[in-house]
Amino acid sequence: MTEPHSEAVPTPSAPDPSAAATARTPGFDVARAIAILGMVLVNYRLKAEPADESSWLSWSGDQIEGRAAALFVVLAGVGVSLRSRRAREDPGGHLATERRALLSRAGILFGIGLANLHMWEWDILHFYGVYLVAAALFLRARGWILWAGVGVFIAAASFLQARYDYATDIDVWSLKGFFVDLVFSGVHPALPWTAFLLVGMWLGRLDLKDPKIRRRLLFWSIAVASLGELADTVGQHVPSLVGLDDESGMWLYSFPRPPGPGFVATATAISIAVICIAVGATEKRPSARWVLALTVTGQLAFTLYILHAVAILIPLQHELLYGASLRIVYAYALAFYVVGIALSIWWRNRWEYGPLEGLIRQVAGRSARTPWGGERLGNIKPPE
Repeated sequence: MTEPHSEAVPTPSAPDPSAAATARTPGFDVARAIAILGMVLVNYRLKAEPADESSWLSWSGDQIEGRAAALFVVLAGVGVSLRSRRAREDPGGHLATERRALLSRAGILFGIGLANLHMWEWDILHFYGVYLVAAALFLRARGWILWAGVGVFIAAASFLQARYDYATDIDVWSLKGFFVDLVFSGVHPALPWTAFLLVGMWLGRLDLKDPKIRRRLLFWSIAVASLGELADTVGQHVPSLVGLDDESGMWLYSFPRPPGPGFVATATAISIAVICIAVGATEKRPSARWVLALTVTGQLAFTLYILHAVAILIPLQHELLYGASLRIVYAYALAFYVVGIALSIWWRNRWEYGPLEGLIRQVAGRSARTPWGGERLGNIKPPE
């Protein structure tokens, strides 16, 4: 919602560090910080192409590949539902305002993502823009409609994967190639990745502060994730056990490329489990130091996403890290993450929003103030 504009701009003051965690459910931001860590580990490993890919560390990387990004998108859906609660309960003029804010947010993320795509070939931000367009369309949809949408996106992706070769090389910068990459063959294609956002929108409407709801969700999400991993094993080794041939057995894979039904189900379940655990672990201790540190880190997710690409591309440009031991690559990833936490704490002790987050918030019409303090040019009086 757009904040009321004030002619007098007060002198910005440093925000209360504890307000970051106590003003809203901190578990969502903590889960987002976990997603960032997962994405950093996965992307640094893939970019550096370490020499010892047969180690147990490589296996652990396979387990989080795609799932950290899925958690990121599920949390985006949660955020959409939390911000649009008033619009859903009292549509009036609020619904149109909320949709405009979502579409504005989608537009700026799409634009930033396109710019980032020149530097980072695995950019998720321009895909994120597409997901938010779908969120605007499903904003007031009932729960069963959201789940029906999840099924439609998965079915459409499965149909395309059965008909076309997901791994075909395309020119992303041609009009046709860009569309195919965005919808079907990209790293995070709209089909089926938008399904994660719809699941998040459904999850954001539940009262996750209720321990009973969390326990129920955690039980079912662990059960689905376990079944998903079992199905992945069957699909890879003995698909005939379930009446499938080798090609059809790929639909049971929990690996993200191609993103089949098995991957969506497993990654969704793991995302819900992580969110439930994060909310439960932080609910009664929102001002604990570790909670505050991860909360502000999650709140600067977009900024850290851009920075993590820069932080790996620079050493690679100077022929550092490429082909190094996976332990060294992971150590560098963890070092970046620790620095990212420190920078997040430093920034949030001074300003309310991260650099990229503040820009997005202004463009989306959610703030009439300058993003990071100071005064608008129109409010600065010339010297007498």
